[in-house]
Amino acid sequence: MKLIAFIFCLITVFDSCLAYSVTPDSIPSAEVVDIEQEESFSFFYEGDEDSDYPTVSRTMYTFKPTQLILPGALLAAGIVGTYTLDNLKNSVRDHISGYKAGRKFKADEYIQYLPVAGYIGMGFIPGIKTRSNFRQRLMAGVTAYAVMAVTVNAMKYTFKHPRPDSGQRNSFPSGHSATAFTGAELMRIEYGNYIGCAGYAVALTVGMLRIYNDRHWITDVFGGAAIGILSARVGYWLMPLEQKLFKLDKNNERNKSLAILPMLGETNGMALSFQF
Repeated sequence: MKLIAFIFCLITVFDSCLAYSVTPDSIPSAEVVDIEQEESFSFFYEGDEDSDYPTVSRTMYTFKPTQLILPGALLAAGIVGTYTLDNLKNSVRDHISGYKAGRKFKADEYIQYLPVAGYIGMGFIPGIKTRSNFRQRLMAGVTAYAVMAVTVNAMKYTFKHPRPDSGQRNSFPSGHSATAFTGAELMRIEYGNYIGCAGYAVALTVGMLRIYNDRHWITDVFGGAAIGILSARVGYWLMPLEQKLFKLDKNNERNKSLAILPMLGETNGMALSFQF
């Protein structure tokens, strides 16, 4: 499993280099900057002439073909491996079974939400520099998770691959992994690679625990990671269109309210409501 984690980290760093985009490292203010959408679909912040801070220009996270390399490779490995890599899947499962001795560790049911919580909340911490303001983060996050949820459920009912523990035919891809990797990639895009690494560490832990708890094959985790990473990027790719569609500029002054409610029971999660 250490080798798997190393490979994941390696390809993530490689992918970040290929899909390089402007990070918020150059933003001087410790507060979230209220930024407008220009016709060219680029984020632009104009500093005051009397301000100690210089003018800062930030480019929108736009689509590049290289951004498809990592999720495409992981998804291909997951799909192909679902039907052809039985020896690898069973080997990984047997190897992990030697550690757990019949015990399960259900932390993955809860920590899958840590990356998205970090994505939404870290922008309010003094000293954390952001790419976009709260409304834009929320919009990108909602879009990303909507795309992820639809894609995961559609693929589960399309592939109907049996789970390792029960044989229930909804194993591929891993929804928990997709949830965690969506949040991790949102963190990386919004706050840069260093903070993104924390999100990816949690996402990798979730993926490994899904295998440890015998709920998923390693190929399911590959598929979930691919969908999560791609969904996060789609959330940012669609932001210019959504900004124009919903007219979310800083001159649109409306009452705003935020409510976050936990959901506990047969299905664990959280409900989020935001009024612009």
